[in-house]
Amino acid sequence: MTATHLPCGRKRPKRSAPPTRSAWINRLDTHCAERGLKQSQVRTKIAAVALSLREHFDVALLIAELKRRRAPATVATVYRTVGTLVDAGLIEESYRDEENRTWFERTDLGGSSGTSSHHDHLVCLDCGASFEFRSEAIEREQRSILLAEGFTEARHRHVVYGRCARLTKKNQSP
Repeated sequence: MTATHLPCGRKRPKRSAPPTRSAWINRLDTHCAERGLKQSQVRTKIAAVALSLREHFDVALLIAELKRRRAPATVATVYRTVGTLVDAGLIEESYRDEENRTWFERTDLGGSSGTSSHHDHLVCLDCGASFEFRSEAIEREQRSILLAEGFTEARHRHVVYGRCARLTKKNQSP
């Protein structure tokens, strides 16, 4: 099994190419300047590494990647920088797993909130893989419910936790 496959045998989902590094760093620089935050080389390096991650990531994975690249950053600095990256619209929280770890993904800087295409997630409880999906039917139904209840949405997240069919079948074999 290669790195392109998950433990269940399913191919890893393909992610779009990242936005340009300069667009991200410009957005980060602007965000920091507007809030009176010092823009350090360490924060820029953490942002660049987060940008390079093509899959969902948690802070532990980001820290491991920073260490692998020999980028000096304390755990506290990484956590603070992740918060800044979320506030700047460069990454967003995708979901929390069964161990209550928060998983993030980069945004493509397309829409007003940073994302150009809303999507939801399926998360496998066995292998931990996450899969993105889009459903206009679900989105329409949510809008209908909001309208019927007189509710204005600020944001939402739809995550379905389950088990990959291939791994479930494999575990059920005699």
